[in-house]
Parts: sequence; C-alpha cells; structure tokens
Amino acid sequence: MESIGIYVAPYAGAWIEMLIDPTAKPETIRRRAKAPVVNTAMSMHDDYIRINAQKRNDLGLKPVITRYGSGCCDWCSAVAGKWRFGEQPEDVFRRHDNCDCVIIYDTQVLRGVKTQDGGRSKTWTEVDPSDLQTDPPKVFSQAEAEQLQEIAVSRLTLAGERDIITGRGSGTGSASDTVHYFERIGKLNPDDKKAVAASLAEFERKYKDSSIEHCRVITKNGEIYEVHGDRYTVDTSLLGELMRGSTNEHNHVTGESQYSFSWEDLIGCANDGSSNALAFDEKFRYAMAFPESPLSEDMIYDAYHNAKDTVLEDMCSHPEKIPIGDEQHETIKRACQKLGIKYSRKRLA
Repeated sequence: MESIGIYVAPYAGAWIEMLIDPTAKPETIRRRAKAPVVNTAMSMHDDYIRINAQKRNDLGLKPVITRYGSGCCDWCSAVAGKWRFGEQPEDVFRRHDNCDCVIIYDTQVLRGVKTQDGGRSKTWTEVDPSDLQTDPPKVFSQAEAEQLQEIAVSRLTLAGERDIITGRGSGTGSASDTVHYFERIGKLNPDDKKAVAASLAEFERKYKDSSIEHCRVITKNGEIYEVHGDRYTVDTSLLGELMRGSTNEHNHVTGESQYSFSWEDLIGCANDGSSNALAFDEKFRYAMAFPESPLSEDMIYDAYHNAKDTVLEDMCSHPEKIPIGDEQHETIKRACQKLGIKYSRKRLA
C-alpha cells in the first residue's frame, strides 16, 4: 500500500478477509468496503479538475485551485490551501488511502466573504485616491465625434442577397486574434413551435461536427441569427438586447464538453435575458427554460456554488449517487432547481 499517491488495492482475498473480520467494528467494515470505490472516484475527479483548470489557465481565465479537508494527517494539512493555478504545491493533486480532502477550481472572482449561513457578505474596500485616474476626460470636437460614429456604423453592414447583417467583436478563445461574428440568416413565426424546432434541428445537423462553437438565436420577434466563435466559446453578447426573450442553441465541440451547461452558460443566459437556452454535444442535448422574474447575479452565484459544494460532498461520502463524468450535470441540475429554472438533459439518438 502506498502512503501517498494513487490508492493501490490489496489482493482480493485479503480485502474479503478485512470485510468479514469479526473483531472489527461495523463502522470500520463500512469504511473498508467503501474505501476502494471512493479513492478511485476521487482520483479520477482530481484528474478532471487538473485537466480542466489547465485548459482554463491556457485561455487566460486564471483559475484558482483549492484543496481542503478535515486535516486527516500532517501531510494533508501541509498541502491544503488556495493557489493560482501553476503556483500550487507539486503534490496538491495527490492523495493517500482514505483521504477525505476535496480539490476544486474556480475561475470566478469572489464578491465577498462566505458567511456561516452560506451567503456572502458585501464589504466596501477603501481605495487610495492616488491609485485613481486623475486625467481629465477626453472631449471630442464635433468632427472627431462624427468620424468615430462613422467607424462604429461601418462595423455593422447590410450586404448580399441573403440579407446578412454581420458584426464583429473580440472572443475569449485560445488565439489572441480570434474574432467572433454574427449574421442574420432569416426569419420565422416565433409562435410556430414546429418551425422553431425545425430551425434548431437544422442547426444541429449543420454544426454537429464543427471544430468551433456556434449559436443560433431566434429572437422574440422571430429573427434568426447565427453567432460564430472559437473552439471554447461563442460570444452572444454581440447581439445585445436581441438575446432578451430569445430561444437559442449552441454546440459544444466534440471532446471539449462537460456534458452539461457550463457556469458561463448559466450566468450568461440569465444575464442576457434568454427565455430558452439549449446546447448539444456528441452525447446529449441540454435545455434550460428561465422564469419570467429576473435572477440576480448573487442568487445565481450562490445557487451554483452551493450546488457544486453538495455535489463534491456526495462524491466523497456517496460516490454511487453520481456517475463519473456527471459532476457538472448534477451541479447544473441542482442549481437550476434552486433557481426555478427548468433543466433537462436527453441522450441523442
């Protein structure tokens, strides 16, 4: 048995003898029966955290690695803590037999200190006036203002027989020169459910093997847009208020999916006012139907991260509840239930 690192199970005969040991207490027998499954599941989870944190770090999202537990041993206590990815101790992703440490990553900026009741305190931070920008604001002449307006208008053009409107904006993909853009591709009756379903089905056929993300947006007035992104993201904020009340669907690139909506999907759709949001990858189709009443960022943040915490707790104490690979699906499902968002995931035929 290794003291540190990946769990190495004893041979089957010895393990069975450990389970029927009449001198052992019932809680000891339960721990022995559960240990191999828990250790294996947590080791796979740690790999999942490390790989996904690495990808987000490569994208410039600056993930934070946190390892915490009950301090089951001196070694665990020495590697517990919080670090920017890349600055963590070498052994932070390792664990010993019966280790109860939990490792997570987070790419979001905390908006306060977590309180005992699970909420977050809102505190003011005094800023040194010397750190503030003291230069006077730039005042443009009439000619300069007109020139800037012409430049802005030139970025939104109407051209071609397909009545395509294109716009451009910066994406957050792996390449610094990545440009996300959108186009208007048609119109339908938004009350015609069959027409909406047919449009989304056509979108799925069109981009099921795409190497980048796309999003089809059907506005509340029935206008149809497509936004084109990069390998990891698609910037629907280019459409601005057109997203409000829309039905939209985006693809996840094969091999890059978390097999559910991401945190960015959840907060983005809630903020832009989407009515129905869908996504698909090589295995599943996902859907969120948002309530009419607005959801604040604090509500969404707390619901999501509380859901993530309970999922991690279940993975430690009841790993049989959550199949490997369904961590994000379970997190989104629990967060949506808390927020009153109707969430579903269906396997593709």
